[in-house]
Amino acid sequence: MIRILLSLAIAAAAYFGPWIIDATGTITNSMPGATIEGMKFAETTADCFIDLTFSVSGDCAPGGGLMGQLMTYTVIAGVVSAVLNILGLLPVIGRVTSILTILTGALAVVTFALFAKDLLMIDGASLSDFRWGGYAVGAFGLLAALVGMSGLKGDEHR
Repeated sequence: MIRILLSLAIAAAAYFGPWIIDATGTITNSMPGATIEGMKFAETTADCFIDLTFSVSGDCAPGGGLMGQLMTYTVIAGVVSAVLNILGLLPVIGRVTSILTILTGALAVVTFALFAKDLLMIDGASLSDFRWGGYAVGAFGLLAALVGMSGLKGDEHR
């Protein structure tokens, strides 16, 4: 059950959470001081998925280059992981969903780390420009990876 909730928390924090304050306006070519949420990067892809067009290229491509792609893939992985973890409540499928949860958590941590690295490489930007959405994705990702590892050992060890 916790794998389902953590996967949904990763997707929600990545999409709805504020990631950064673009103090210089260079990250997203927006006004200096604008708060940038994950939906700025993943919104076009999410709209395509809502319209049942399952594509991440062409008109459905995420904005923002590599960071937009990572953000979008983190949201998609969180939602897919949550749905498959519901099926993972069946005993045979449980170990497979544990691996998927580990991968989703690792992707969330990598997205957080690369976003922080790119933010710190910009002149005039600091770690204080990072907002709670980014930290939440990193924390939920780490927890999801740990819970996934815990699920690999099975019930006989409890």
